[in-house]
Amino acid sequence: MPKKLFCPNCGHPIQASDEFCQNCGFNLKNIDTNNDTVNNNSSQNDANQSNNSQFNNQNAIQRKSPQHKMKHPKLKLSIIAILVIVLGGGYLFGQNYYSKSATMNRIVDGMQDQNDVTKYFYTNDPSYTMNSDSLTPLSNYFNDNKEKLFEFKSQLMDGGETSGDKFEYKQNGHQFLIFPRYQIKAKTVYPTVYTNRDNAKIELDGKHILTSNSSDYQKKIGPIFPGQYELKATGQVNGKKISNDGKYYLSDNADSVNLVLKTIKFKVSAAPKSVIYINGKRQGTVDDSGNYAVPEMPYSSNMVVTAKYGNIDSNPTKVTSDDNESTVDVTYPGSVSKDDTQNLLDDVSNNLQNIVSDGDADDLDDDFVGGSDNNSYNQLYDWGKTQHKNDDINSVDLTNDIQSITPGHDGTSIINYNVKYVFYSDDSTNTEVFRWTATVKKDGDNLKIVKTASDNKPISQHKEED
Repeated sequence: MPKKLFCPNCGHPIQASDEFCQNCGFNLKNIDTNNDTVNNNSSQNDANQSNNSQFNNQNAIQRKSPQHKMKHPKLKLSIIAILVIVLGGGYLFGQNYYSKSATMNRIVDGMQDQNDVTKYFYTNDPSYTMNSDSLTPLSNYFNDNKEKLFEFKSQLMDGGETSGDKFEYKQNGHQFLIFPRYQIKAKTVYPTVYTNRDNAKIELDGKHILTSNSSDYQKKIGPIFPGQYELKATGQVNGKKISNDGKYYLSDNADSVNLVLKTIKFKVSAAPKSVIYINGKRQGTVDDSGNYAVPEMPYSSNMVVTAKYGNIDSNPTKVTSDDNESTVDVTYPGSVSKDDTQNLLDDVSNNLQNIVSDGDADDLDDDFVGGSDNNSYNQLYDWGKTQHKNDDINSVDLTNDIQSITPGHDGTSIINYNVKYVFYSDDSTNTEVFRWTATVKKDGDNLKIVKTASDNKPISQHKEED
């Protein structure tokens, strides 16, 4: 049986007459067909076939590899696109979030909500260290004076600083090395406190800071952050322990707080039934004559008297040491004097008397808001015309007696007054008194009537026959 011949290079079966291997292309011309390499046994052939199989598998893997490589560029492009979107979106967000206006809005909103916005403030004073409590005095001031917070914002956004250069809004470095960091630079304050008593204890926001050592004591305190502080001095006056305390807005080195220890007493003149407050503390109620006597109490240089009539607040009135043993007048928005009110009512009465006597009056409408379109004007004018047409009445005298002036809403005042009518006829004199209420309001330099009302029932009446 002829021997099987195999290619010495790849082990593929060959014929003795083959010049080249039909499988791998190996040159068989110079190969001895009797060589052991060519005349391999079946086990060697199997091994070669196994190697050939591995070779073919590797070739298959290598042939597949380019397909995987072809996918890599698409993946890279996708990752790059995602990164561009994320980074671009983050940049646009940062540009808006860290902008000058957005930062200021966060500061104002935080102060309104009593949140900690300390990171938005700084100071160059090396003696002062910012902490979470630094802004409490400023927040307290804005909480009590809400309109000041918006004034604060407006000044910083429009001009970059507040009046007096107390605060400056400017860029101070960067966020993440890219976005501008906007902060408010504040000037710390070194105010002066004064008291007129030796050994008086002086407190700042409830903490003891000084003890006076003379009867003419003054001392600079600080540094403190601009804002509203509670200052209090406690000492002995004529053997009696008294205190002088109050809230003070301190924002300048020239600020001075007078914590003099002495007493004061005075009267308050205001609308009857008004409740009187001194520095926000309720004192008592004004009597029917319009007066309230404030008992002797410690004097404070920031002493302010206010009144409340129902839900209407008065204008604040500052008390000075010169007001001791005197009367302090407290008024309401739009409040009027008794003299001005009396003149207005008398002018209306004179015009009505002329209408009753002569049938007309040229300037009655000048005393009313809206002139001849005012309903109360038309009612009174019609009343005068009716009396003029009454043949039993020759003339009428009107006299006004103001009983009270109380505050009304929207800058008005409520006048309660009695009107005495004396009707003259040929054979008798008839006298009647009616209670009237008028709402009056200032119209520029003039005082005018908004409306009038009467219960149309006489308080008293009397008739005399001639």
